[in-house]
Amino acid sequence: MDNSTLPSTDSNTEYFIVLDKRFTSLEASTLRSKISEVLNSSISSVYVDASNVTEIDLSGVNEIIHSNYALSLVSKRLNLIYQKNSPLDNWASITGFSRFISSTIPT
Repeated sequence: MDNSTLPSTDSNTEYFIVLDKRFTSLEASTLRSKISEVLNSSISSVYVDASNVTEIDLSGVNEIIHSNYALSLVSKRLNLIYQKNSPLDNWASITGFSRFISSTIPT
């Protein structure tokens, strides 16, 4: 899992997190740690790039849902980026999380 922060042109900041190919229970704690760092910061938007994820389990999906919820409690926004017809897209269909998590699906 890799990440970088990029300030935007105004006073808000955006935080980018890139997930590796595998995002299961073993990797979920790393995302939780990164989101915890953002909660008390001036960062207003978090982008989680899961477009390269080829393996994800329910723990990974739950961590994304939890991250969205935790950020929303402090008026921050999560945007999830993933590929159409990917394992994460399949989970979006099964769980319906795409109804309440802002998502970007590149075409």
